[in-house]
Amino acid sequence: MLIAVIPARGNSQGVKKKNIKKIGDRPLIDWALDYGFQASIVDFVLLSTDDEEIVLSSRLFSNSAKRFSSLKEGEVDKIGERLLLHKRREEHATADSKTIDTILDITRNLNLSDEDQIVLLQPTSPFRTVSELLEIHSIFEKEKPDSIISARLFDSPHPGKSIQLQNDKLIYDEKTVKNLSAPRQSLPNYYVFDGGFYFSTVKSIKKYNSFIARNTLIFKREGTSTINIDNDLDFEIASSMYTKYV
Repeated sequence: MLIAVIPARGNSQGVKKKNIKKIGDRPLIDWALDYGFQASIVDFVLLSTDDEEIVLSSRLFSNSAKRFSSLKEGEVDKIGERLLLHKRREEHATADSKTIDTILDITRNLNLSDEDQIVLLQPTSPFRTVSELLEIHSIFEKEKPDSIISARLFDSPHPGKSIQLQNDKLIYDEKTVKNLSAPRQSLPNYYVFDGGFYFSTVKSIKKYNSFIARNTLIFKREGTSTINIDNDLDFEIASSMYTKYV
């Protein structure tokens, strides 16, 4: 069984009420929920939130606000044939909370088996394609890694050309000077998780208490689809280019 988990806290920090702000005609939360629902390989789409306003804002869950308010913390309710609603625990919904704690809570409440699979779809990455998830699932079934996480090339500015300061002065060392003067193409490649896909089994998540495991494959993505909305500027950029992905 494959469950798509969409985590959405109410008290987002970088962009106020980020998950219910609209890109085009849809709130961010619905970009993720609709995506999971459109992917035929996903057995259940689960919204995990602590905020009734987020439930009300979603096209798929707006009629479930009363049921959400009656749920106990940590409880999961089946809303439709493929829709699940999870009331996130208060201690898992703070600015310092880790998403993995919510994932583990969900696995316990649903009594998932070790072989069940979870794909984490963060609302902050709205521009995924279904073909990407199909490819990730195919790779996972063929290669049998612990997990697959999507990432993009981190090359502008190149991390090798970063500097450190002390009392507003450059900390001088030979490696820094060498990297700063080197052509970017001569430096090693670095990748950064783009927030698009975190795919793993329940067994691996329990073992490593994370989607990051010893045997983690990287699914490379590129271009504007890798945008991850962390601040107001990211949101403005995503809003300006959303028509490409509708």
